[in-house]
Amino acid sequence: NIAQKWMLVQDRKSIFGTIVIIAGYICLLLTVILAAAYVQGLYQPQALGADVILLLSLNSVFLLWRLGMRAGFVAALYGPTEALLSIPRSIVSNVIAIMAMRRACTNYLRHCLGAPLTWDKTAHHFMPDKRAHSD
Repeated sequence: NIAQKWMLVQDRKSIFGTIVIIAGYICLLLTVILAAAYVQGLYQPQALGADVILLLSLNSVFLLWRLGMRAGFVAALYGPTEALLSIPRSIVSNVIAIMAMRRACTNYLRHCLGAPLTWDKTAHHFMPDKRAHSD
């Protein structure tokens, strides 16, 4: 049934998204390594095509848009200092997503090998909304 397949895709979306995040960080690491090799004269990059430059430019604009929206919403609730801190926190949230995916895949593989499934209960702690107490 198509509804069941849709729900299965939604369940797997975070795993695929995390794989894309890992690939992005690997590309960033390779870019830094190649830039260091270029500075030392060990690497001569090829010229990028117009399509690649357009794609990289659009991706950069979308990244800045996403970070700006994140900072804007955080600023509306918690102020400008927290808004600026929300940008590096996006890297931390990516690391947390990678570690959660690793744990989920490990638990799934253990289950496939006969171990019982375990459920970890998460204790949630919410920061108070400054606007709720401003009356």
